[in-house]
Amino acid sequence: MLSERAKALEATKDRILVPVANPRTAQGLARLAFVLAEASEDTSICILTIVPKKMARPAEITERLRTQINPRRRIIMQRIMDEARFRNAALYSKERVASSIAQGILDEVNGNVKLVLMGWPGPLTPQQLADHPVKLVLQKARSHVAVLLNRGLDNVRRILVPVGGGFHSRLAIRLAY
Repeated sequence: MLSERAKALEATKDRILVPVANPRTAQGLARLAFVLAEASEDTSICILTIVPKKMARPAEITERLRTQINPRRRIIMQRIMDEARFRNAALYSKERVASSIAQGILDEVNGNVKLVLMGWPGPLTPQQLADHPVKLVLQKARSHVAVLLNRGLDNVRRILVPVGGGFHSRLAIRLAY
C-alpha cells in the first residue's frame, strides 16, 4: 500500500497547477497550460478552484458550493473542456476550501507541483496589491510560478521575459520558448 501511494505521489510531481476563478481568463490559462504540458513528457494539468470559507460552518460551505460556486465552476470547466478536445495532455479538476484564495493555492502546491500558472488581473492599486493572491503566492510558494497577463493568445508577437541572471531567468526563457 505504501509503495502504491509513493508511486501516486511521484506521478503528481509533474503537474501544472492552474488556479482559476474568472471565466473570462480560464480558457487562456488552460490553453497555455496545455502548450506547456504538451512540451514536457508526462505532465498533467490540475485546474484548481478555491472556495474561501470565511469562518462559515461546514453546512454553510456545502450549501454555498451547491448553490453559488458550482454554476460558475461549470462555466469555467466547460470552456476548458472545449479546449481540451484538441489537446494531448492529462487534465483533472479539484476544488479546495481554504481560509483565503492564496492559502488554498499554497496548501495545494505543498512541494509536488512543477509550475503554478496564474492569471494577472490587470492594473491594481497599491492597496489592492498588498493582499492580492498572486503577490502572496509569488512570495510564499515553494514552486515555480508563472503569471499570465492575457491579451490574446491567438496571435502572440512579443513575450516580455524579465531576466536578471540565475535559475529563474533560465526558466523564464525556457517557458517563453
